Amino acid sequence: MVKRFVTMLLIVFFLAMNGHAAVINIDNPSFEDPPTGHLNGALPTGWSVEGADFGTEWGPSDGLQCMFSGSGQGAGTTIYQTTGHIIAEGDEYQLKFDAKMTWVSAIWPASYEGGLYYDDGGTRASLATAGGSFAAGGWGDGESYSWIEYTVDYTVGAGDPAIGKNLGFSYVNTSNIAEDWGSWAGVDNVRLEFIPEPCSLALFALGTLTLLRRKRT
Repeated sequence: MVKRFVTMLLIVFFLAMNGHAAVINIDNPSFEDPPTGHLNGALPTGWSVEGADFGTEWGPSDGLQCMFSGSGQGAGTTIYQTTGHIIAEGDEYQLKFDAKMTWVSAIWPASYEGGLYYDDGGTRASLATAGGSFAAGGWGDGESYSWIEYTVDYTVGAGDPAIGKNLGFSYVNTSNIAEDWGSWAGVDNVRLEFIPEPCSLALFALGTLTLLRRKRT
């Protein structure tokens, strides 16, 4: 029994020193629940919005539907979710999400942005973002109507104000369109991983091994 436990601790130590990624839970990451199809104002379970122009849409990159952020009246709606993960110094995060323009008014350019934030007492403070921008073209602009996978990497440094705060993901249509005609920016398949700061896991493994050794002697 002791040998088996020691073996498990050595594995933990090895993974810690070699940076083993862990998945951070995103509730309803592909916006599947509830199944609403194309519906303005639909808000999938687990998600929040800031703004009035949003909904679900067909043609997803994963599953049966995606979500969109609209830019009607020039104010893009932010789609966001704060996770239960607490940010720690030395953690390395990798966010991946799929995005595209699902509809663009024919005479206007369009853009969107997604990324990581920390919850600063109810305020979303940005950590790192990625996104795309597209020239005016509307229907028939093939590039903006294809799903693109974006990756955002972030490492928590010493003294980072995010330490001890909850990590989150946000997505917003950043098109500057101050007219009734606007755009919809789709988002789907949100994935988030992190590599824990290795010293904490390594010290835990070494400390436990030391206690076992003392008990045996």
